[in-house]
Amino acid sequence: MKGERRSRKFRTRRRHCRLAPGVRLVNARAEGLTSGSARGLDRREAVRLTVAEGAGLTAGATCPQMSSLRHLMEAIMALSKSELIASLQNEVHILLHLASKIDRTQLDYRPTPKQRSTIELLRYLSLLGPMLVEAAESGAVDNAAAKTAIDTAATWDVDQTVAEIAKHEHLYESLLAGVSDAYLRGEIEVNGTRTTRGAFIVKWVLCGYAAYRTQLFLYLKACGREELGSSNLWFGVDAPAAA
Repeated sequence: MKGERRSRKFRTRRRHCRLAPGVRLVNARAEGLTSGSARGLDRREAVRLTVAEGAGLTAGATCPQMSSLRHLMEAIMALSKSELIASLQNEVHILLHLASKIDRTQLDYRPTPKQRSTIELLRYLSLLGPMLVEAAESGAVDNAAAKTAIDTAATWDVDQTVAEIAKHEHLYESLLAGVSDAYLRGEIEVNGTRTTRGAFIVKWVLCGYAAYRTQLFLYLKACGREELGSSNLWFGVDAPAAA
């Protein structure tokens, strides 16, 4: 009998996991589960239950109430504006650190003929972040302005390019200083997909930095900077000297 009860409970929990988030919440509350007893649900669902309890939602929650819960969850789980700015500034710090490791005789290095060279990658990164942060307001890049900026950057040498990247630390603070957390949670449409401004910036700017600085790091390693490691890539500092 005990084995049968455990099997039945397991099947019930598995049923929660197959249902849509809102239905899982309603069913869980209907069966008397709380955030302290919802071991059959995954971590996100347990958090939903905790938030639902705080919001006073019950198994009879209506669609508008469930929508409010979704927005409340987004508010809780998103980066705050100050955290977002700090994260972007940290990426600028790491990128400048890696740029300082470039051998000026190997600026034209490219792994394959169709990939960007080292200097082309730096020029791209000197434009990408701020341009996309500005695009988050409307959900679209100003193509005419982008082309002008790209054409201008193509004339920069490495020192000019690095100097432009260095401006980004204060530029991100300036671009985002006047916006609220609610503004970052506001929705925009990008290429037919609805998203929030904050999510757009995280996905295309913050994650873009992580991707492209890793590319630059691999370029450096391929050009002989074998001493570079995780400290350089993830923290923008040299590893402590071996004792």
